[in-house]
Amino acid sequence: MKKLTFLIFISLLFALLFACGGDLGENLSPLYIEVNGDIVGVSLAVDLNKVAKAEFSTQDGNLKGHELDKILAKTSLNFSGGGSVMITAKDGTSALIDLENAKGCFVVETENGFNLVAPNHPRVLGIKEIKELTVISKSKGADFKILYLYGEESYSFGNAKMLFYEQEGGVQTLNGITARKFTPLAKAVTAQSLVGESCFIYLDNFNIVKSDNSKVFSWESGRVCYDGEAVFGIVAGAGDLISKAFYDIKSALDGGEKVIAVLLDGLSLNQVNIFNSQLSILKSGYSATASVYPAISNVALASIITGATPFETDIYERNVKFPAVPDIFDYATETLGLEAIFVEGNSRLVRTNIKQELHPTDDNGFTDSAVYQTARQAVINEVDFVFAHFHGIDDINHDYSPNSAEALAKIKEIEDYIERLIRGFSGKLIIISDHGHSTVDGKGVHEGVFDIYNMFVPYYILDITA
Repeated sequence: MKKLTFLIFISLLFALLFACGGDLGENLSPLYIEVNGDIVGVSLAVDLNKVAKAEFSTQDGNLKGHELDKILAKTSLNFSGGGSVMITAKDGTSALIDLENAKGCFVVETENGFNLVAPNHPRVLGIKEIKELTVISKSKGADFKILYLYGEESYSFGNAKMLFYEQEGGVQTLNGITARKFTPLAKAVTAQSLVGESCFIYLDNFNIVKSDNSKVFSWESGRVCYDGEAVFGIVAGAGDLISKAFYDIKSALDGGEKVIAVLLDGLSLNQVNIFNSQLSILKSGYSATASVYPAISNVALASIITGATPFETDIYERNVKFPAVPDIFDYATETLGLEAIFVEGNSRLVRTNIKQELHPTDDNGFTDSAVYQTARQAVINEVDFVFAHFHGIDDINHDYSPNSAEALAKIKEIEDYIERLIRGFSGKLIIISDHGHSTVDGKGVHEGVFDIYNMFVPYYILDITA
């Protein structure tokens, strides 16, 4: 019986080896080909066993291969309208054709991988040892963005690949089909070469890093990467991040100064620029600063009071919890033994070990007047560190848009609170915003929006003498 079982096992093993094409140790052709770019899922491994082979004729005789258009049909495009496909070899050599011309191109398996054979297409399409197929939409897209102070560049995932390639030679046309050859850029792509200056790089894992020209951007599996980490955006032109407030507060307290930190929720750099001639204390002395992402109050406040990125605070959505790292209130009260007060609106956005002074809304639905009164009393009482969070600008922006007369009126109202708050005060005044607003259908929005109106905010650090 044992002998019969053993013979059956051996028979099944040989059957398996035969089905796999021979010895299991044989170097088999890969079964998958990577398709990335402007497709649902960004990067997919398409199983060629699920794409039937077709026979086609060449000068060297008849061959069989997987039809390129049918391989691409195994994915779902994330755009409507026309587009193209870029066939890239392992050495980076690439050819680009319109998606509508993919029919008649064949992916042929060889000992060294996959080759593209297109007998009725331009010769430039003869790509050997294919690494990936990249779908590129004609639309600009907004999957990867570079923000400058007064403008931005937007790219779809597929179009972002073109940042790393340059066209080589002329355009080839055959049988009415046009193809273009591309090669990788000769020089490494650094922040300097990409945006012309230092910048902040926003990673998929919610970390934010300052550019370092010893590190490079690259294209990997359908994504722009920096030092091997996937990137969704870049902010250029900002002097620092809003987390700078933590370090400036800490430095002032270390130096024996009293500190008032004022958080103006929702105030954008764009608003300060537009309303500049009508402002007073907010008119000048500010620097362009970058918010964190997502640019929402919980996430941004956590970074302001800890000096850390959302990756480090572990706060990257609308939930109320303690940051994963110590905050400035811990430092002021526990390390330095100072008195501190956290003056909030009508609800907590993050948890802290220090008590947060909450306030009900007034008849108009705002807490700004009450926040001012509590903060002012703390200043009169000579509290070492006063942190006052005014919410009204954000509320008005949402209701009327950031460029509205109502927004200007609210900004000027809170300016007046700040000017009254610092009467008789000597020390450091730090004014920071958490995020700005874009205008959509006449109202302000900022939930998950990565643009110049949301990400650039003003930052003030002022020496005040009574």
